[in-house]
Amino acid sequence: MSTDVEISNMALSMIGQSEISSLAGTDNVSKTCNVHFQQAVDWVLRQREWKDAVYRAALSTPDGTPAYGWDHYYDQPASCLRVLDVRATQLEDYAENPDPWSFERGRIYCNIADGIKVKYLTQLAATSLPSHVVDVVALELARRICIPITQSSKMLDDLNVRMFGVGKEDKGVLGEAAAIDGMQGRNMKVRSSNLVKVRMQGTFLAGPYVYDYR
Repeated sequence: MSTDVEISNMALSMIGQSEISSLAGTDNVSKTCNVHFQQAVDWVLRQREWKDAVYRAALSTPDGTPAYGWDHYYDQPASCLRVLDVRATQLEDYAENPDPWSFERGRIYCNIADGIKVKYLTQLAATSLPSHVVDVVALELARRICIPITQSSKMLDDLNVRMFGVGKEDKGVLGEAAAIDGMQGRNMKVRSSNLVKVRMQGTFLAGPYVYDYR
């Protein structure tokens, strides 16, 4: 677990600055970190479907009726950063979603009257961020405070390259963290394949099976 001060000091080290002891400090560096810290966290959490930031909720009744276009709307859940999926029933994640929906001005618009299941990204405290996401947040904070503190556009360019990488081979810190995050929570399902069945006809193999990682 990392605190907001620890993450801020990681960011400051990236731009060659001394550590701070509190985001409530009255010096310019502490105040600049404080102004940008939560925005940096929220920006990073919106960028990927981080496993630790995914939350699910059931909203039982619509909150109103729009003027046109949809039958109902539901207010977004508290602390919602980004809506990922909206369904009328409790389908598996990999099942095709037949329910159309839209998100506008903090509201989920749909034609579902009897309640919805919502999958979304929620805000997290600094101490709840996994270590691979902490690295991204520290770098994003460094990008945000670089110009106010150092006035160095060259340093900002270098931070941008570190964040997003260069070319297909270099994913940058954001891409690498997303790859690490994607390794978690994958279920292996065994399903038959018609193509494999045809190929295996008349052989001794007791298949056919395809290992499908979700």
